[in-house]
Amino acid sequence: MGFALADPDDPDQLPGYYSILWEPTGSVDGELAPEELSSETEIWLLDDDGCERPYVADLLSQQAIEAHIVRSRQYVPFSYNQFTLSELRDLLFGASDLFYACRQELGHTQDTSGLRRRMEAILMIHVCLWLGQPAAQILEMTVADSTAEDSDGLILISGAPAQFSMIVRRPELVGDDRWQATAGIRRAALRILLPDLAGSSAMVDALREAFPPSSSLVFTCQANELEGEVKAVLHQLGGGDRRFTLNKLQSYLFHQLVSDTHDVAAASMLSGVTMPSAQTPRYYLQLDADYLRQIYVDSLERVLQQVYACAGLAYEPIEFKQTQQGGLGATHCLLPETIEGNVSAMAEVLRKKPMGRLSEMLVWHNCYTLWTVQMFMLVTGCRAIRNPLLFIDEFDADLGMGALSDKDSGDRHMSRLICMPPMLRRQIAHYFLHCAAISQELTGYLPQDDGGGRWSRGFFLRITPTGWRRDEITPSRIYRQMKLVPGYTTHRINGYRKFLRTELTERGCPAEPLAAFMGHWLRGEEPLDAYSSFCPATYARTIDEWITPLLKELGWSALASSWVTE
Repeated sequence: MGFALADPDDPDQLPGYYSILWEPTGSVDGELAPEELSSETEIWLLDDDGCERPYVADLLSQQAIEAHIVRSRQYVPFSYNQFTLSELRDLLFGASDLFYACRQELGHTQDTSGLRRRMEAILMIHVCLWLGQPAAQILEMTVADSTAEDSDGLILISGAPAQFSMIVRRPELVGDDRWQATAGIRRAALRILLPDLAGSSAMVDALREAFPPSSSLVFTCQANELEGEVKAVLHQLGGGDRRFTLNKLQSYLFHQLVSDTHDVAAASMLSGVTMPSAQTPRYYLQLDADYLRQIYVDSLERVLQQVYACAGLAYEPIEFKQTQQGGLGATHCLLPETIEGNVSAMAEVLRKKPMGRLSEMLVWHNCYTLWTVQMFMLVTGCRAIRNPLLFIDEFDADLGMGALSDKDSGDRHMSRLICMPPMLRRQIAHYFLHCAAISQELTGYLPQDDGGGRWSRGFFLRITPTGWRRDEITPSRIYRQMKLVPGYTTHRINGYRKFLRTELTERGCPAEPLAAFMGHWLRGEEPLDAYSSFCPATYARTIDEWITPLLKELGWSALASSWVTE
């Protein structure tokens, strides 16, 4: 159906859904995630299903809808779509009181089908609110005794404390599978274990005690019947307030996590809510399961403490010590030790000084080119493009920043600011001096430069039956050079982007500068847009604080060429 304009169930908000038309971006060389290369002019399609709401007729103009979508992408700390603390209190304690009132009524009635439907509806509200999963996923929830008992849906694992086993959907891989790393990557996991912080498991136990189950399924009512009952219960809990809708229940956790972390992708992974802003970042994020769970625990415990305080009670946090192995979300994220090993493998080649043989000169130059290109791609998060290296004078001398357009967009409307730390600046200066020196050294072997600057951004060398040739620095040639370095673990050319997005997130890098660094934004989210308070100097300083230490940890350094006379 696309993405909701606001809350389709709330008559006081804009109705319907919208879809964004994207141009196909499949490219072996580019390895771009779907929707990452958007056109300068997007096409948004509105589907309001013929909804008639006279008092919003003047709001349904194209400009108003566009403005509404852009404003909704600001993710302010609180909005009309989120519940207040007093509303959360009414939902948490009101639902519990109503549930146990139904349980007491079971002993005084012969027809229990209506009571069972209401108890299941209350349970769905409880689980939907605190887990953020869609109703269809919750309806398939089962009960198991251990994580070994698996299914395709949501699982409640009995025990003390009880926990939910939830699937975190993986984005599909893009690009050529042959380039994908097969070793030195994070272990992939599909499920995350979340502790039952709000007491949903007690309701499940009470429901199954009142109605002994014939299977591991928790819900038995039909989806349409249950949804109607959920709306009736919400109307009762909200005192007739139309703000209490199923849509707000499902999206509450997402908005709360975004408010706490400012990371739309991580919030989408935990809550199951699909948002346009999270689509592309999720292709580059494979978060450790324990890290992701801690985000959930920290956020929800803080909220529950405040909600309990609204009721004059004290919330007691649940002790949860279980750990999980593996990363959730994307797959094939490089490990730091893998990159460190590759850096060491290249350094080993570069430590051997060529003795004058042409074949040794070729090997050393190509490895030196790989060293420089890989350092540039790691520091800037550059995508897999042709001739990625930039000149020193293309960067501001004081701030060390420049514009990089690495989505192959001719009009450069998708350019982003990148920073050049001193180490990278020295390396690029060394490399371009080396290219000039080795071209001079190989005069008579290499074809004369045509003067058009074709080789000014670096090149690989190759020996053919007709003599020496320069080759452009392209993704496929970078990959081939990786395979020629002894001990090098090959990987996708843009594999550093996934590594950086994941590693810097887990290290605590602020989400907003990181999104600007990755170039992940939609209309209304641009770092230099009217809604932004983006400061280039602060951005450069923040990114440098995280990138430079990482570079040193991985073993990078600025290396000079022996062909260059100091």
